[in-house]
This record gives sequence, C-alpha cells and structure tokens, in this order.
Amino acid sequence: AAEDAPQPLLVWGAPGSGVERVVDTLAAGGGPVLADRYRPDPPRDPLQSLATGPALVEGRLAPEALVAQWAQHLPARGVAGGNVVDWLLHWDNALLLALRPHLPGGRLLVALRDPRDMLLDWLSYGAALPLKLESPDAAARWLAAVLEQVAVLQEQNLYPHTVLRLDEVINDPAALAGLVGQALGVTLPAPRGTPRRMPAGRWRAYQAALAGPFAVLAPVAMRLGYPE
Repeated sequence: AAEDAPQPLLVWGAPGSGVERVVDTLAAGGGPVLADRYRPDPPRDPLQSLATGPALVEGRLAPEALVAQWAQHLPARGVAGGNVVDWLLHWDNALLLALRPHLPGGRLLVALRDPRDMLLDWLSYGAALPLKLESPDAAARWLAAVLEQVAVLQEQNLYPHTVLRLDEVINDPAALAGLVGQALGVTLPAPRGTPRRMPAGRWRAYQAALAGPFAVLAPVAMRLGYPE
C-alpha cells in the first residue's frame, strides 16, 4: 500500500465471539467507529450483502467496484476519508478478491473464542447478526463454515489481520481494552456497564446436551488452536 493509502480497520466476529465488546471498546476510545450496519438504516454498499462474495467469485461484481462503492458511502455515514473503523456484517474470504488489490492498506480485526463457547453464547444470548437457524446443529454447521474462513486466512496470511482471542478477557473490560489497545498500538479506556457472559470453557458443562453440535465444531476448533 502507498503511504497515503486509506488504512481502514475492518472489524468482524461471528456470533458468540464477543465482537460487540471489541466495538464498544473502540468506540469508548473516541475513534471513528461505524456500527450502522446493524441499525435500521444501514449503508447500501456491497459489504452489506451476504451475496457479495459469490458475486465476486462469479464475476458479477467487479472487485474495484466494491471498494469504490464502499468509499462513496463513507461521507453519508459521517466519515471523511477512508481511515475508519467499520464493523462488518459478515466475512467471506472471497471479499479479498477486491480488498487485496484495491484496499491494501486495510486491516481485518477478528474477534474469536473457542468455537464451542461461541455456540453456547449464541444460543444463550443471541447475536447482533439476526440469523434464524432451525436447530443447534444447523447453527454449528454455519459457525464451522465461517470459522473455516478465519483458519484459512490465518494459515495463508491472505490479508493484514489480527485475531483477538477474547476467551480470558470476555468478562474483564479493562483486560479486553488492554488486549485491543495492544493490537493497535494505542491506549483505550474500558467501556462501562458490560454484562457478564459465560466464562471460557463453560461449553464443557454442556458436552452431553450439545454433543452433536460440539462434534461439528471440534475440527475447526482444533485448527484454530483450541484443545479438545
């Protein structure tokens, strides 16, 4: 990337990851954080659509058009220039067909926990992404598929990225702020009023009740560095 290229921070985490707390922490630091993708009037750029990845792969969307449209929408979202924190609705490695050549100064910040804790959190508390799945097994299959994208991203280092493992800091706002700040090289305050969630490893108490879904998630959990 050129020295004057935009350096956006793209933030994403699957349901149950605790990504909402990362976004709250960044917002508490006073940065240009955009969370409007989860509000009633979201931006209408290609990053808002779950169909964008397939459209890039199939050639129905030009890679340069994705980045151009993203940038064109920023002023209406209250940001001048491309140095912004954008909380993404979803992640698909196919987006890199556009981001690698046309937004090389960007960085993806991924919130992650043990996938089995993520599933348990999702089933218990819901998620910002309003997905409706018919069963825990379906949720586990969907979650495994999106986390495979993260595993490939890491293993092949496909784009500048940082994976924030929130397992041990999910219930400690100060420690979480320290983790996020360390990743970005800044000092961030801890957000207030953060409700507690299930601690790391809580999934083990539900091994019998959720044996099938956890078995689906076990391979990607190990691939991401989490033990059985």
